[in-house]
Amino acid sequence: MTVGAFSLGQACPDFLAHACGVLAYKEAVSGTTLADDDHDGSSYVERMCTIPRGLHADAFVCQLSTNDAWKGKQMGAVVGEGPYDTATVAGAIQHVVQYARDTWRCPVAFYTGTYFESEAYAQMVELLEQVRDQMGIAIIDLYHDEGMRAVSPEDYALYMHDPVHPTKAGYQLWWTPKFEEVLVELIAPRVAGASAGEDAMTEREKLDAGQWYDPGDGAELSARRKLSRSLYAAFNQADPNDRPEQRRILGELLGSYPDTATIMPNFACDYGWNIRMGEGSFINCNSYLMDCAPITIGRNVFIGPNCAMYTAIHPMLPAERNTALERAEAITVGDDCWLGGNVTICPGVTIGAGTVIGAGSVVTRDIPAGVVAVGNPCRVLRKLTEADRMLR
Repeated sequence: MTVGAFSLGQACPDFLAHACGVLAYKEAVSGTTLADDDHDGSSYVERMCTIPRGLHADAFVCQLSTNDAWKGKQMGAVVGEGPYDTATVAGAIQHVVQYARDTWRCPVAFYTGTYFESEAYAQMVELLEQVRDQMGIAIIDLYHDEGMRAVSPEDYALYMHDPVHPTKAGYQLWWTPKFEEVLVELIAPRVAGASAGEDAMTEREKLDAGQWYDPGDGAELSARRKLSRSLYAAFNQADPNDRPEQRRILGELLGSYPDTATIMPNFACDYGWNIRMGEGSFINCNSYLMDCAPITIGRNVFIGPNCAMYTAIHPMLPAERNTALERAEAITVGDDCWLGGNVTICPGVTIGAGTVIGAGSVVTRDIPAGVVAVGNPCRVLRKLTEADRMLR
């Protein structure tokens, strides 16, 4: 969200909270960009990881940052599926959408600024529209709003401090009503479902929403697990030298499987549809990916033999656990990571890019980028430095 730099630190989330009783988690840093080409921790892509993963969100709303236009960030192109080039505006937008959906299981909306003269920002709006068509997001489109473009110079001076920064009156009287209009439409189906009671949802919908669900009570889930077992069994029994046949089976199991990725048998998963694997990544033999929630593996990730990633969470008390209800939290492994053999990753964990996890570790909490971490529970041992270089 925007900070509200010329509105005493108040912006649309604050006014929505006052007007509609919205519970808003506002994450905003002035002057930052969507595109992550500096890797200094300030981009939208990097700051997404600082938002609590346990939030029960009804919508995720993100700004189409004007700073990317002012700072001349590379535009890039919208692609059909990940991994996304987050150093570009297009790739960053797609990454933000996918990360929000995987993490909070909620609808995603982007909002534009009001119209101002900028060829770069006009290109960004076009890219956002392509993402909308590709990924099915909502747009709070202030840029093309004819009524906002037709406002009188006197009202414009009241609403806008400059072409990109609203005043308090601009947020409260001009922007927030537009937000409310789109967000009511976006959230209404979820609110209606909640009002009708949780039983109105299918078990698959509960799973995707991060709620407690019964994995044995949904025909769709049971059928998919049965299909998944058949597919990974066929993969494990296929001729190991028949790579085209192996790739065909994995493509059917996972939905998408990069040409440069490799999975070795024996391999197992629950559904397959929640696994995303980046270019150049390698999973060694005897790995199990419990993909009740999304498991995202970045580019050029090395995963040793006998590794497991568990997304499912069961109740602690026996009486509750015996109801068979469970829920799941997503796992993310960043680009260029190396997981040694027999590593276990627990629900909800994110491992930052370039990190090395020592063999036999049990990862129970997030691990930052660029470190060596080992142990049970896994803890950061040290940062990776130039002294770790082996090929000179």
